[in-house]
Amino acid sequence: MKRPMEARQAVAAFRSLQFKHVFAKWDAKRVMKSANHESRITNHESPITNRGILNMPKRLANKRLVGPEDFEPTSDEFRIIGAFNPGAVRFGDDIILLVRVVQAVNDAIDGGWLRSPRSLLVDGEVHYEIDRLEIAGRDGAADHRKPQLVSGHRRLAFVSHIELVRLAADGYTVKEIVRSPQLFGRTDYEEYGVEDPRITEVDGRFYITYVSVSDAMGVATSLMSTTDFVNFERHGVIFPCENKDVVLFPERIDGRVHCHHRPVGAINIRKLAITAGSSPDLIDWGRHHRVLGCEATGWRSSRIGAGTPPIKTEAGWLSIIHGVEKLGDDAVGTYTAGAMLNPLDNPSRVLAVSQKAFFKSENDYEIDGYVKNVVFPTGAVRDLEDPDRLHVYYGCADSVVAVATYSIEAILKSLR
Repeated sequence: MKRPMEARQAVAAFRSLQFKHVFAKWDAKRVMKSANHESRITNHESPITNRGILNMPKRLANKRLVGPEDFEPTSDEFRIIGAFNPGAVRFGDDIILLVRVVQAVNDAIDGGWLRSPRSLLVDGEVHYEIDRLEIAGRDGAADHRKPQLVSGHRRLAFVSHIELVRLAADGYTVKEIVRSPQLFGRTDYEEYGVEDPRITEVDGRFYITYVSVSDAMGVATSLMSTTDFVNFERHGVIFPCENKDVVLFPERIDGRVHCHHRPVGAINIRKLAITAGSSPDLIDWGRHHRVLGCEATGWRSSRIGAGTPPIKTEAGWLSIIHGVEKLGDDAVGTYTAGAMLNPLDNPSRVLAVSQKAFFKSENDYEIDGYVKNVVFPTGAVRDLEDPDRLHVYYGCADSVVAVATYSIEAILKSLR
């Protein structure tokens, strides 16, 4: 049931008072910044025209980092169709990206038939077999990413693995790309690929949530971890079918690790929602609570999901989330992003959220690609020199990886 107008106004007033002392602290800190940092800030258009009049956060910097041309297919039978949706974390001074690399069989959809890859582990090495499957007519091919078959099921028109991209301390310079056999689909629950990793350091170890796709488990979320990004330990499926967009909080709260996830029900009783859960050991998850759902109209009216793992601020846990709006006959919709703020002691409660998306497709590589009009944030790292600058790493049009830098203060001030 909706709150009465008076109650909603009271909540808005409370939130404004709640953030007021935090903004005052920021203003004092910014006055004391070094001349070098001041010049870096004032060289960009201010996101705030004056106190009380708020504009949308603006990109302070932006760069396309890597794309399909930077990766090699596993054989001549495949072509790389995208490299996107990177997990991101600071590792020493460098930034590590774990990038989803997608390859498809040449002529994957041909004459009403789908040629879909499936991974097999043979003598410890990953090999691919190609299944030839009949598509259920023209309607079955409406979503070219996952055609519907005459069997009634869907299969992916591609297969994904993960590759490591190391960036310099500035977060904008690519130093190297590393392919590891450990980051391909290697288990029965990963036979159709591993996708969309998110990275969070918890208790001194880097935990990676990722989507694992298989005939046995459907679209699930699995967990692996590492201390050095050379050796990886798998911990298995932590959220079964269908559950995606799982991000971990970097600090325990009351002794438990918390997460946001996004379950999808086959019986369409309600619209999708970000859900909170917690675990004593990152393996067994429970205590689930609804956090934030789709709205009737607007930027998150069709789909919603967690994007970047939360960043700790004085105001609360800040995360960049994605939303989807479908217009007309568009089978996929337009992916944009905004932000959400949760209390430091309660990730299941929302303090404030973007009323409109501030992160939208603007560049050609965000508008045109394998899936048009997509910005999909999956990692966020603070700048080493200016912690107010947040580097957001994201997938563009399911094709390339880019980084956009925002002011944390500007994002927080835009929330309601």
